[in-house]
Amino acid sequence: STPEPTATSTPEPTATSTPEPTATSTPEPTATSTPELTATSTPETTISISDAENGIVKIETEYSNGTGFIFAKELHDTTFSDDAIWPALWEDAKYKGTVNVDSSKSPELSTRVLTNAHVIEGADDILIIDNSGNKYKGEVIAYEKDSDLAILQYCCEKETENFKKEDHFIFDFARPIKGEDVIILGYPKDSVIVTKGSVSGLYSNNEDICIEKNCNILQTDAAVNPGNSGGPILNEDMDVIGIVTAKEKSENI
Repeated sequence: STPEPTATSTPEPTATSTPEPTATSTPEPTATSTPELTATSTPETTISISDAENGIVKIETEYSNGTGFIFAKELHDTTFSDDAIWPALWEDAKYKGTVNVDSSKSPELSTRVLTNAHVIEGADDILIIDNSGNKYKGEVIAYEKDSDLAILQYCCEKETENFKKEDHFIFDFARPIKGEDVIILGYPKDSVIVTKGSVSGLYSNNEDICIEKNCNILQTDAAVNPGNSGGPILNEDMDVIGIVTAKEKSENI
């Protein structure tokens, strides 16, 4: 007999679960901060030697020649309001500072010239000659022999009116620092001569190095010559830190 075929069960397909897609989070963009612009400071204008030369004057008298420099009374009062460099001299200048000049007609009254007392000592005729060759009569308004300093003003009304402050350099004052570089401007000849050096010594109340009765001394190795007397010793900012007074034992003081 032929065996009947047996039915083979076809396995039902098993359903394979399709995995659900996982949501991937899109990262939010991070804000990058834009750096703020930093303000760049405008550099201060550098004062050149040629600028400063416009504040240097030649002092001529019937006896001698020397150097002086132009300054403004207000600058000194502001810089050293509580500790004036030359208090006795300055009180004298405040007392005599308006001699024979009408201040309402002469707005340049506060502009003065500082020089050495020995440059103008005993003189009846004083000429102040600027770097352009302009000549003005000078008048002594303060004088102190111990410090060898004198303050002049432009005299008189007519000549004062011709003086233009904007055409000249007005010096300010500063305190000296030992070792700093210095520039000396003066009239040992007919034009301004420049020499350079450094502050090699500062002396106060040192009896070994006093000049006359002045013991507040700045010593420099910059060359000085006859005619430099009364000229300024300047720092690199063109501020006056000292005044040429004497030359001692081959050392410039």
